[in-house]
Amino acid sequence: MTRSIYIDVPDVFAASYGAHGAEARAWIAELPRLGGEFLDHWGLRLDGPLAYGMASLVLPVLRSDGTPAVLKLQQLREETAGARGRPAGVERQRDRAPARP
Repeated sequence: MTRSIYIDVPDVFAASYGAHGAEARAWIAELPRLGGEFLDHWGLRLDGPLAYGMASLVLPVLRSDGTPAVLKLQQLREETAGARGRPAGVERQRDRAPARP
């Protein structure tokens, strides 16, 4: 069963990152849904306030077994993509079950 989880993107981060152009603004617009999809997919639940930097949003989470972790959300760009065009972390975790963010 898929839950409908949406994350709240901090306004300051959205405004700052969105200043990088239309592609960045489109990614920011999708972040609430994308973040929720990752939380659902990996069975994570939020565990505190979101943090952010210049280019990423970081969510403190708990895994299904209660282990603390973080989920870092960053727009896929040439400099953040792995060899196959996927984020490097996803590429490393693709064949593992359960995936660890």
